[in-house]
Amino acid sequence: MKQQEMVKIPIHSVIDLITNSSTEIFINCKDSIEPTKELLNEFLKLIGSDKTCDEVFEISTEYDDDNIENFLEYWCEYDDEELYKELGFGMIKYDERLKVIKDFIKGIKEGRKEKPKWFDDGWHVQVHLVIKAKDEKYEKFVELLKKFLLSPEYYEYSTD
Repeated sequence: MKQQEMVKIPIHSVIDLITNSSTEIFINCKDSIEPTKELLNEFLKLIGSDKTCDEVFEISTEYDDDNIENFLEYWCEYDDEELYKELGFGMIKYDERLKVIKDFIKGIKEGRKEKPKWFDDGWHVQVHLVIKAKDEKYEKFVELLKKFLLSPEYYEYSTD
């Protein structure tokens, strides 16, 4: 008997970091679009559908707004001095920066502002994979997929 294909999905992982400075881990899904489409195309074939992923789902990536805000608010001055000056952060009060930051992010999403160079370098801004059903009969599937993928519980553990 031929052995069946098997997939092992890590539902828990351990990351041990020893550092004297702040360390952040980012998840970047920008290279996940094509594998996701391939997976969903295969799923549609398995259920006997004549539809393709592109006909049924909208697959895209989306920048994490909170992550962008945090970077602009706390690290822009050190990591992108040119942008820091462009946003006028040296001239405006600290408590007024959030409005400028939100307007900047909105401008990027609407295509009115150019993305800074660090947006696509993979380490400053977290990118999320977004799957939307174009047909409401697939919404339950997307909901269950999301529930499954987000089911692992993450927590911090320290031996201190």
